[in-house]
Amino acid sequence: MKANNEREEWVYLILEAKSLGISIEEVREFIKGK
Repeated sequence: MKANNEREEWVYLILEAKSLGISIEEVREFIKGK
């Protein structure tokens, strides 16, 4: 997978999280938990 596509996917996930009222800190904790 290309880094550019991966970055776009992260941007999309962050925007989704914001629309759901999830903070970036919560997203980071979720990523660390993987």
